[in-house]
Amino acid sequence: MASAARPTTHPVLMPGHRAPAAGFEAPFEMLATCHDRVERMLALQKKLQQHLLDKGCDAPARQAARDVMRYFDLAAPLRHQDEELHVFPPLLAGPDAARTGAALDTGPPADGNGLG
Repeated sequence: MASAARPTTHPVLMPGHRAPAAGFEAPFEMLATCHDRVERMLALQKKLQQHLLDKGCDAPARQAARDVMRYFDLAAPLRHQDEELHVFPPLLAGPDAARTGAALDTGPPADGNGLG
């Protein structure tokens, strides 16, 4: 009997990003990658603001605005869910679970923005 071919996996690329996405098998790397993307989108938004002042709302500005909005509308909201499903469980199951649980109870606000 012939063996089934193993599916080929390819890195997942987000629009506007050169680096492959980290996967659920490496949750902390996934979280770091997500935070890097947030920083890149914020930097793009800052460049967009200056571009609008210098050149107005041209085609590149509209595309940059779409990219920023798409990221924050679609990908960013999933970050919290990813943490709940793939980051916190291993932490809470580890040898420092009691300390981790206490830190999570007294840590940053649930929305993760640190603005209280």
